[in-house]
Amino acid sequence: MGKRELAEKIEFEKAVGLQGDLKGSLISILKFVLSAILLPLVIGITKGFLREVRGQPTYILKNFIYATATYLILHIFVCEPKSLYDFGQRIIGRIFSFFVPLRRTMYYCLPFYTTLFFILYFIFKALVGYSHIIGYFMFLISFSAIMHVIITSVYLKGESQDALKGDYFLSLSFVYLLGVILICSFLSLMLEGFSFVDPIKYGYKFFADTHISIWRQFFVVK
Repeated sequence: MGKRELAEKIEFEKAVGLQGDLKGSLISILKFVLSAILLPLVIGITKGFLREVRGQPTYILKNFIYATATYLILHIFVCEPKSLYDFGQRIIGRIFSFFVPLRRTMYYCLPFYTTLFFILYFIFKALVGYSHIIGYFMFLISFSAIMHVIITSVYLKGESQDALKGDYFLSLSFVYLLGVILICSFLSLMLEGFSFVDPIKYGYKFFADTHISIWRQFFVVK
């Protein structure tokens, strides 16, 4: 290869590299913008979920708070239970190994231990009764759900390569939303008066009201 051909090859590779970098940057920006658009929905559905929990008997609320505090103390001051998380999620991965895209999605979106405790709850309920076990299982389900969200966020952040972390924020938003919806469905079957629909409706209303308010603030001339 002559000097001219070599120089042309180098210039071509640079151009292709720049185009790839530009395309990657645009995709990252788009993902970041989409995650920002979804943020009010994340906040709204969280507020709706907490409203439902606060509407439960005091001992249910206390077990939820104790579970949250216990996991945060464990994660911050003792250790991150990644090996425990990995063991459970590998089982989820094997269950859905027949379809690779679904396997990866369910690995992050379907919390193994939370689902397991939900199933065990109905088994123990049939054996010993509702009042004896509901508080314990509320603690276990809350603890495992919080563990799943936090450790999943750690792994997703580690996989993100772009500076804006657009793919991280967008993926985490979807994982979180699906996780909250799943927990709402579980608790609606376990707890009397806990609504599956209301947190979603509240989240959508908060999402819509926030974006309407932003639109009026910046684009509607008074």
